[in-house]
Amino acid sequence: MLADKACDAEWTRAMIKAQDAVPIMPDRRGATALHAFSRDLYRLRNQVERFFKQIQTVPAHRNTQ
Repeated sequence: MLADKACDAEWTRAMIKAQDAVPIMPDRRGATALHAFSRDLYRLRNQVERFFKQIQTVPAHRNTQ
């Protein structure tokens, strides 16, 4: 599961792992336990966010007569 750095908490990681998923999020600054994550997969999160932002900003097509 791709998540933002703000979602980094031990209970969040445990909940993701309980659902047989892999948490892919960087550690927050000052985190006591460091976790490994894939930087390449984490970059996909940004692409997904940009895609949905682009969809939201496209004006709806209206049939004006």
